Amino acid sequence: MIAYGKSPINQDISSKIVDVLTETLQRIQRVLQPSPISGREHYLFSLRHMIIAIQSLRHVDVQLRNQTTFLAPFLKHELCRIINDQIVREIDQYWFKDTLNEIFRNVKKKFRF
Repeated sequence: MIAYGKSPINQDISSKIVDVLTETLQRIQRVLQPSPISGREHYLFSLRHMIIAIQSLRHVDVQLRNQTTFLAPFLKHELCRIINDQIVREIDQYWFKDTLNEIFRNVKKKFRF
């Protein structure tokens, strides 16, 4: 369970967040690897980037933390801010946005996120 302050995030929602972040990181590490291709030399994404997304939940109002209608778009926005802002190549940015949309669609179907 993810908890910040006095109000923990619901365990079901916490597991959904972990599923989204895990799937995102696995796909990023599989596709966006550092390589000699121009613009990809610095690509190095790690668990640290996902932790930053989790830490951003501390700034969310306590009453909104367990509302999936707010939390899913917020988490998606944070991942774009953290990951997409580091991606240089336009084609990689398109890939990331499509992948992120797919991950959130799949999680929404499974868990009603």
